[in-house]
Amino acid sequence: MPALLETLPTELLILVIRLSLPPESLVLDAAQLRRDALLTISFVNKRIRHLAKPLLRETVILRSTTEGKAVRVASRKLRAQARSLVLAIPHEPSTYPETTGCATLETLPSVRHASIARDCVSLPMGECSPFRRLKTLRLANCAPRLTLSFPLRAFALTHLALVGLTQEPRTFHESMHPKNLPALRYLRVSGGADAAIVLWAAELANQLVACQVGLCESTGWSQSHRRYAGGLVPEFSSALDKTLFELTTPPAAAAAPPQLGKIRYLLLTDQSRDMATAFLAFCPIQYTSLDAVFIPRKYRIVPATTSCDTSADAFLDAIKTLRAKVVWVEDWDTDFVVPEFERYIAEKKRRAA
Repeated sequence: MPALLETLPTELLILVIRLSLPPESLVLDAAQLRRDALLTISFVNKRIRHLAKPLLRETVILRSTTEGKAVRVASRKLRAQARSLVLAIPHEPSTYPETTGCATLETLPSVRHASIARDCVSLPMGECSPFRRLKTLRLANCAPRLTLSFPLRAFALTHLALVGLTQEPRTFHESMHPKNLPALRYLRVSGGADAAIVLWAAELANQLVACQVGLCESTGWSQSHRRYAGGLVPEFSSALDKTLFELTTPPAAAAAPPQLGKIRYLLLTDQSRDMATAFLAFCPIQYTSLDAVFIPRKYRIVPATTSCDTSADAFLDAIKTLRAKVVWVEDWDTDFVVPEFERYIAEKKRRAA
């Protein structure tokens, strides 16, 4: 290790280690990337390993029931060091008690940030629920089972993401009523979420600082949204200045409801660059009130994958036709609301003040 690092005080060396790592995330792949980087750093020498160990224990990543058992039998001192939980254990009926997020969370008393994916998770909503102490919660492509026990108490959540919840859980509206989420300020509902959940998000709009909502599915308007296509945007009419709509595949012009013209902020997500370029060409026609379009940087740097794929130059030329501001984002699939949108809204408020 260079002499300069060798002589650094412990506090500064920990800061150097943190700054050298990928950002913290509750998305499984990103969390694993950060963990792998920490493991690599820990092999530098004994001092670095000693400092890296507590950082490794801050985030618990569970991919199997075996790992879940190891966490539960760990010492109380070790379990108390965990601050975040990323749970991605495929649901198996025979091991449901092992995979439930509630059982795992109960053994980690200091965890305040959690992500649960690919699990049939039980979410107790009563006074003793371990979920009540969470500050941030991300549920992705899982099947939450809400169980009510009275009296219901308010949750401490400030950030919530519901990604890929294609069916509204029973008692969802009763348990997730705005009065039970008084601290919630950032909400993401996307990934083909059930239309009833999207409309529930609109009920919370007034208390939110920023909201991110999935507008379309890869096949156009999703079946769950089709019924509400005409009323989806009006439901957010009082919060269009702080709502970012995710666009996976733009609907055909004939199928696009006129309310799209009221949308002010759009996020391009996982479509091909060819499709994104086509969207940008029609954007000034369909989305007449756009203030800003948020576009992943990958469209600028990824080379054409096929002979018919649009080049980066053609994509950038299409951007020039936009009357809206273009904001480049590092990644569209973030933990919660896209950070660039949060900063954009904050800066806009600061200038208006």
